[in-house]
Amino acid sequence: MLICFGLFIVVSVALIPFAWIVGIYDKMIKSTNQNMTKLDLIINYAFVPFGPVILMADLIADFIYFWKNNFRTDLKQNIILKKKSMLNHVSLKELDGYT
Repeated sequence: MLICFGLFIVVSVALIPFAWIVGIYDKMIKSTNQNMTKLDLIINYAFVPFGPVILMADLIADFIYFWKNNFRTDLKQNIILKKKSMLNHVSLKELDGYT
């Protein structure tokens, strides 16, 4: 499991520059094609210098989330047990007869 997590970390960090370039392209295309507020334009243009920092912070948050949830031991507490249904074709026909 740690090998997969390590591979996830390496690939994610290696793809940050590509995500930054794609993000810049996407934000610049959207900002020229749509009527955006000044705040939206400021945020889009702020992504150019601060994009790698934003993407790295997002990656760190993902690491923490995945690390906590991949190695949990209390998963049985989160499983919702199904109750056996008392419905069958006869009871459904009876309910249909009431309408």
